[in-house]
Amino acid sequence: MISASRCEGREAKVAGRIPDYRTWVEARPILPDGSLRYRPNTPKVIYETYDDEVILINMDSGNYYSLNRTAGRIWACIERRATAQGIAQDLRRNCACDGAHVEEKVLRFVQELYQEGLIVPDEESASATSASAAAPAAQKTPFDPPVLQKFSDMADLLLLDPIHEVDENGWPHQPPPPGN
Repeated sequence: MISASRCEGREAKVAGRIPDYRTWVEARPILPDGSLRYRPNTPKVIYETYDDEVILINMDSGNYYSLNRTAGRIWACIERRATAQGIAQDLRRNCACDGAHVEEKVLRFVQELYQEGLIVPDEESASATSASAAAPAAQKTPFDPPVLQKFSDMADLLLLDPIHEVDENGWPHQPPPPGN
């Protein structure tokens, strides 16, 4: 069921106004199911990986985010359409952790990504692609709790930028030649 606040946001965008993103986020339910598959919310979310850091930009809200190493590993699993349970297994295999609370931390982090509109459930994917092979004990990375660092200082500028409102014709739109 779509709430009225979500519909108002969509209508506002159609009418040319920028909707209040907070209203839309508050209407999103929390999905605690660890067996659901998620995917990045593209094209509304763009992202890039730099060494051990992932940077994400939500083009609807104008917020941008930084992920630490563990969160970046989780994001890579989400790109492969893994479930939260599968992500936790990947972390237990490849990170130096006791594994006791890994799935709980993964679920909490996935919920946070979902609440921010960065990921969406993936109904099309029947199964995740294979997880990465287990790293030898000496090569395991330390397990730090996943962190989603949110920045809103440039939101107004990102929302004003007309480039992110590009369609298949590109930007800027050139007027048709005279006589056509």
